[in-house]
Order: sequence, then C-alpha cells, then structure tokens
Amino acid sequence: MGLRLMSLIAEESKKKKGGQLISLIHSFSSSHGDPIVSAFAERLLTPVTRPFYDILRHWIYDGEISDPYLEFFVQEQSPEDQPKGKSGSTNVWEDKYCVVEEMIPSIMSEEFAEKVFLIGKSLHFIRHSCGDAHWVESYAKESSKELRYGDTATLESWIDDAYKTTMRRLIHLMTTKFHLFEHLQALKNYILLGQGDFIALLMESLAANLDRPAGAQYRHTLTAQLEHAIRGSNAQYDSAEVLRRLDARMLQLSHGDIGWDCFTLEYKIDAPVDVVVSDWGNRQYLKVFNFLWRIKRVEFALSSTWRKVTTGSRGVLQTRRRNVQETWRTTRGFLTEMVHFVGQLQYYILFEVIESSWTELQDRLHREDATLDDVITAHTKYLNSITHKGLLGARRRRFEAATASSAASTAGSSSAAAAATGIGQEDDNSYMIQLSELLRTMLSFRDCVDGLYSWSVSDFTRRQEADLLSSSRDSERGGGDNDHHHHEGGAGGGPQSEFPALQERLRHLGDRFRTKLQILLGDLAYQPDVDLRFLGVSMNFNDVYQPVRRKAKGTPAAPTAVGGGGGGGSTASAATGGEREKERSSKG
Repeated sequence: MGLRLMSLIAEESKKKKGGQLISLIHSFSSSHGDPIVSAFAERLLTPVTRPFYDILRHWIYDGEISDPYLEFFVQEQSPEDQPKGKSGSTNVWEDKYCVVEEMIPSIMSEEFAEKVFLIGKSLHFIRHSCGDAHWVESYAKESSKELRYGDTATLESWIDDAYKTTMRRLIHLMTTKFHLFEHLQALKNYILLGQGDFIALLMESLAANLDRPAGAQYRHTLTAQLEHAIRGSNAQYDSAEVLRRLDARMLQLSHGDIGWDCFTLEYKIDAPVDVVVSDWGNRQYLKVFNFLWRIKRVEFALSSTWRKVTTGSRGVLQTRRRNVQETWRTTRGFLTEMVHFVGQLQYYILFEVIESSWTELQDRLHREDATLDDVITAHTKYLNSITHKGLLGARRRRFEAATASSAASTAGSSSAAAAATGIGQEDDNSYMIQLSELLRTMLSFRDCVDGLYSWSVSDFTRRQEADLLSSSRDSERGGGDNDHHHHEGGAGGGPQSEFPALQERLRHLGDRFRTKLQILLGDLAYQPDVDLRFLGVSMNFNDVYQPVRRKAKGTPAAPTAVGGGGGGGSTASAATGGEREKERSSKG
C-alpha cells in the first residue's frame, strides 16, 4: 500500500518541486477520503518539509537564501531582471527579492508567507543597506530555532516575534541613524515651500538675477544666494545633515527662457532613504516645487507692482486727466483681483492640500506596527494626494450632455452615439494648463502696468518741468497764458502717444484674466473632489464672477453660466461696459 502511494505521489510530482511538492502531499493528507492514505501522507510530510524549513530558518534569522534549486517561495532576482528607473538605478527594497506565489506551500497562508517575506527582506536590508550586520548576527544567535512541520501554533508565534523584532529595528535605524523623518520634514519645508521666511528671502535676493536670460545664470551665484537665504532665515537652525543636501541649480534650458523658468531647488537623498523617496518621488517633488515657485513668482511680482503703484498714487501718479485716472482705477481693480486669486490659490495648495496631507502622513508613519512597506505606501499616497488635489494631476470633467442631446436631435443615431461617448470625458492636466495660462496672463499684465507706471512718471516729470518753465516765464514776463499752452501742447507729444496702446493692452489682459478665471471656476464647480469645489467657492465667495461651463468643440452656443453667481457676474460685466463708455467719452 505504501509503495503504491509512493508511486502515485512520484507520478504526480514529476514536474513539481519545493513548495509545489509540499502542497501536493499536503492535499493527500488533508483532503483524501481514505484515512490510511491521509495518515501516510501526514507522516511523509515531516521528512519532505525538512529542507524547506531549513531554508526558512536561514531566511527569517539571517536574511539570506540558500536555495540552489529554486525550491523556496522567495527568490532573488538577477540584476538583469530587476526593473530599472529612468536613471538606471534599481530599488533594493522592492526589486531584489520577489515572491513566487505558485511556490507557496498550502501548509501556510498568504498572510503568513507575506510576513516571512518581509522578515527576511528586512534582515537583508539591515545587513547590506543599513550597514548593521553586527545586529543581524547577534539576533540570529539569540533567536535562531529549529523549525519543523507539525507544531503550527509554535511556529506562528516564533514568526510573529521575529516579525515584530525586525520591523522595529528597521524603523529605528531609518528614523535615528538615517533621519528619515527629518528628511521628509526638510522636503516639505524647502521643496514644498513650507519655510516661508527662507523662500521669501531667497526670492527677493534672486529676483534681479533671475530676470536675466537662463544662459546668463551661474551656479556659484545661485549657491551664494541660497547660502544667504539660509543664513538670513530660520533655516540656519536646521541640522547640518539637512542643509548640506540642499542645492540650487538650473533645469534644462530652452530657447528664450529666463532664470525664473529654469531655476529649481534640489534636496539630495541617498541610500537607504531613497527606498522611501525614490526617483519617482523626487520627480513628484520637483513638479510640485516648479508649480509653487511659479505661483510665488507671480505673487512676488504682483506684490512689488502693487506697492509701487500704491506709493506712486500719492505722488507721481497724480494727474488731472480723466482718462488716465480711469485707467489707473481699472488697473488697480484688476491688480486686486489677481492678488486675491493668487493668494487663494496659494493658501489652498499650502494649507488645504499640503498641510492636511502631511498630517495624514504623520499619523501613518507613527503607528506602532508600521513597517517600511507601510512607510513607503504612506509616502506614495502623500505625494499622490498633493499632486491630485494640488491641481497637478487632477482631471477636468468635460460635461457635454447638451452637445449629445443636440447631436441626437439633428443627426442620426450613429452620430448621436458618437457625440454621447464624449460625455464625461476627462482631460489630463487641463487644470495645469489653465493655471499656467492664468499665471502668464498675470505676468503680462504686471509688465504692462510697469509700462504704464513708467509712462506716468515721464508724464509727471514733463508736467513738472512745464510748470517750472511756466512759473519762471510768468515771473519774468508776467504772462499767464503759457501754462495752458504748455499743458495742452505737451499732451499731444511723444509720451502721450504710448498711452492709448497701454490702455488697450491693459483692458485686453484684464478681460482675458476674468474670462479664463470664469472658465476655471466653472470646471471646479463640477469636480467630484470636495476640496477642489471648495477652492472654487473661496475664489468666488461673493459671486463677483460668473462661472462658465464650457461646451464641446463645434458647439455654436455661447458659454452658459453656472450656479447662482449670475447677478454678480452681470454686474461686473455691466461695470466693465460702463467703464469703457466713460473712457470713450473722455477720449472724444
């Protein structure tokens, strides 16, 4: 009987090995109807599983695999088979070892196998990547036990103890020896612009330099200004380990770029922390920094212009010309709207997105049973949350129900179906495109305001000179008509000829800003994410804008209003129309 069973098992296991063979014999012992066969298979499992448990013992106590015939369910991948990132590097933690699911024996559950996998992988990582081989060797001497089939409860308790010990040691090394949490905090402070005084000082010191072409930027200048910003802000109190990793550099140049377009901060991460902040993570941080830096640049430019205009309104910008006064009043209104928009956008990203995501990350990282895999997963969710809610990865839903219904009424069923397929389509990165256009529009408006300011200064200087000349002539000749003559004659001179073009350009850019902002608000109103909808509400809290829902391409109808903001929007439009009529009448 025993020989027949042995022959049957040998026949069934010709193409099986390791865990597959154990599963085959275990199936006879656990599910065969004949008790004799079941008992025989159960006795057979003890010698058959001995090599498996020897490999398992080396794995969970030494972090090494001695498996020349690839019979264990954990296998080491060759360097050629390991996936490589864009930089050509591999992730030691995630790619060096893998689980072969078909080799997991049926005597252990998948959860149990996952624990075994994590224990050995952690020990190997501690030994080779963290440089703590001494602890691994002492741990193996103190904890190593002989494993054998049969006593499942004892085996599970040993595995649980090994799991807790290795995970605790690994997290301890990552947080104390390699300062993982400090690096994550530094990334938030410097790359995500959380250190406000440092960023403000850096931008102020670099502003004049970054206005020049990108090719004229020099690395020693950037690093000197970075050092100046560190010494002049609270960043100086950070540890030397953090500050030495912070660097300023220029991205790849394109034709026509200036320093603002290519400047970036970089925080250098090395092993073993790079298993948490991987190459992908660094790219996400760089993407967020570039976006926030552009917003900060616009805020800096608008604030500087606002201060200059507000100060000048008490002096050089004073004039008696009605059309110039009206233009400056309209310009200040547009500037106020832009400052409000940038402030709300910046507040939303820095506080509603980054701070809330950071709080969630801290909760996940400081759990008692957290493993390195949990840390990696939590950090990945943190970056995904920032990029999605921060409008870098969010998708704008295009609602085209009106288009589909009109197509159904005017065309056949096939064309109607084709139109209906567009309903609910999503446009990748559309928010990023919209915000980029808004930021460019605001920078162009700022440049135009600077041009108007320069014109006003030259006009003020000309009038001052004319008044001085008129006063001197009055004192000499006693005539009073020259003042009027000089004022009127100067009004048609060179500086005056620039004013109509500046006036029209400012009006065009202001209207363009409002139009694009209304489209953005209309898109945000239909976002499924409540935080994104809240951003639209905060930007239009008093319903001064009329959110616009875009139609599909080819729809002749004009954009339609969304929500209850129609009254405020029409009022704003009427006010704009009234301003134009006043300006036309003043010109006439």
